[in-house]
Amino acid sequence: MEKIKTLPSLRQHNQYAILKLLFEKQTSSRAELAKLLHMSKPAVTDNLIPLLEMGIVREMGEGPASRSGGRKPILLHFNPNYRYIATLDLNFKKPIFSLGNLNGDIINQFSLNIPEKITCPVRISLVKNAVATLLDSGGVNASDLAYILISMPGIIREAGYDPIFNPQFKPWFECNFSQILSEEFGCTTLIRNDVKMAATGEFYFGAGKEHKNLFYISCGVGLGSAFILNNRLHDGMHQASGGIERFISHPSPNNQSNLEDLVSIDGIIRRLKYLLQASGRDTDSTGQRFDTFDEVVLSYQAKDPLVMSVIQEVGETLGCTISNVCNLLDIDQVILGGEYLIFQDQLIPIMQKIVDGNTLFNAVVKAATLGKNSGTFGMLETARQIYFKSICNT
Repeated sequence: MEKIKTLPSLRQHNQYAILKLLFEKQTSSRAELAKLLHMSKPAVTDNLIPLLEMGIVREMGEGPASRSGGRKPILLHFNPNYRYIATLDLNFKKPIFSLGNLNGDIINQFSLNIPEKITCPVRISLVKNAVATLLDSGGVNASDLAYILISMPGIIREAGYDPIFNPQFKPWFECNFSQILSEEFGCTTLIRNDVKMAATGEFYFGAGKEHKNLFYISCGVGLGSAFILNNRLHDGMHQASGGIERFISHPSPNNQSNLEDLVSIDGIIRRLKYLLQASGRDTDSTGQRFDTFDEVVLSYQAKDPLVMSVIQEVGETLGCTISNVCNLLDIDQVILGGEYLIFQDQLIPIMQKIVDGNTLFNAVVKAATLGKNSGTFGMLETARQIYFKSICNT
């Protein structure tokens, strides 16, 4: 990856500020950049030189003359296709592969069925072929990649520390994908927590983009959350912030005492089976036995009273959790994501009512608007920010 020659820190900062502002505006002039950044025009011109030489900034013709006349300014344009980002979201039965540019535009995307019980060599081969297919589809060479980003559940810690991951993702970590993909495609591969990436995506592109503070909660196969505080993703000391799945109400000898056990898909299936058994029935009103989440969804869509009552319980539990977090951190925006978006018409009013009645300053509860792409957009944004700092040596 190319880098601008090491420069004094002030100059590094100025180049980063210019690049960031050009990205935000897409098109500008030297005079406008100087005015907005409170820099002299010669300083802007000097700091633009390496960015123009790279090609991440381009001169694109003349703009309109000022009211006082004079020469028309040369327009500067941010080049979103200077580099590309490949992403792999593992938080689904079928992992999602995406290719995007520096603007966060998704160029191509597909899901791939990767069986759970396959060997590491086969798994690695499938992923390599998928990334190669992404690049070919966009006419992109491996040398044009800025980063490859992978998101998955777990505590993804800084270099030198082993990640703490969910057991079902052990095969992915054992295959050492980060190093293998980096060697195969000649670029850095990064791993990030899936919920934090989804929160980042919603913050910059989705339901949270008008807010400075955000609480994102993902519920479904598992339970997790992430926080944006004062416009920054909060990681915590051990990169483990957002672990609401471990919230407890009281210790229990049967290990069913944490929040995830109560509200996750496995939790509601256990609850539904128990209620069926207690009522002396084998199925609900629609004939479902609740062996899978798909059966729960079918009964919910048919408005089966038993399922509706359990979703009511889930909503009340999550509503109490959200209220506590909002009171603790003074959050004004809550976003629900994950598989339980299918229940949003029932869940969100329940949660909003509890939040309204129990928080000092009311927070708004919304559904994620980016769907399965929340994490993809979060990875694209995260990679872009890292890349800008990298090429400016900040």
